[in-house]
Amino acid sequence: EDEPVEIQLSDVTMHPKGTPAPASSVKAQVFEERVDLSNDMTGRQMIAVGVRRVVLARGELDKLEGPKYAARRAELRRKAREEARARERQAAAAAVAERGRGERRDRG
Repeated sequence: EDEPVEIQLSDVTMHPKGTPAPASSVKAQVFEERVDLSNDMTGRQMIAVGVRRVVLARGELDKLEGPKYAARRAELRRKAREEARARERQAAAAAVAERGRGERRDRG
């Protein structure tokens, strides 16, 4: 169970152009971490540690893939935020309209 995991070069993700990444530019790290749940760390703090690691990994990916990759991802995140805001506004408007109909029924 505690044996190291070996990753073949063929398992590494492909570059956008469809060619394998040069072996010198790929550093794969696989590690298993056992967390002692009896310590003082809350679930939220444990999640924060995981998120921080993901963010650091994304930074490494940006370096590997180049500036266009980072810019494209930033643009996709911006669009996703705008869509989420639009959905929230639509849901809020529907809730207000529903409340208005309910009040009219009470008066009748």
